Amino acid sequence: MKWFCTFILVFYLSLHASAQKYHYRGIENFPVDSVSGKITYAAVVEVPGATQAELYRRAKEWLITNKRQLAKIELAETPYAGRIKGRVTLAKDGTPSSCTVTIETKEGRARYELTDFTTPRSKLEEPLESYIPATAGLNAKAFDMTFLDDHSYFADVAANLDTALRTAPRRW
Repeated sequence: MKWFCTFILVFYLSLHASAQKYHYRGIENFPVDSVSGKITYAAVVEVPGATQAELYRRAKEWLITNKRQLAKIELAETPYAGRIKGRVTLAKDGTPSSCTVTIETKEGRARYELTDFTTPRSKLEEPLESYIPATAGLNAKAFDMTFLDDHSYFADVAANLDTALRTAPRRW
């Protein structure tokens, strides 16, 4: 009888353990703007003592020299207003994603925003937000791993831009 009760208990616990469900995160893997509903990486970078022209030059230099992360750049510049806006293709493991980059500079601070992300996984260059399924069924964990990888890469690009704006370039 003792063995029978132990067997029933172990059998019940194994059924209960296998019935646990994976919590799919989907869009929650990314920072989402509450107003637009778009995936957005944005920050205001305080750089005391830096002029608008210097911050603008740092931003443009980052865009031009960051070949490791940026494969293609299409910019619309407004130097006198301290604004750069354009579409960049991110060189992620040979899988190009793209986003809109907006950088605005003022005396002592700069604001950047990376948004309007698309990936080759999305059809016809549709926004990444519309590609992310609300539920993923059996593929939930695989979807989340892919989206976490994307988030990690996008956050790395944003952190790299943040560092470039804060750091004065070395001159000979």
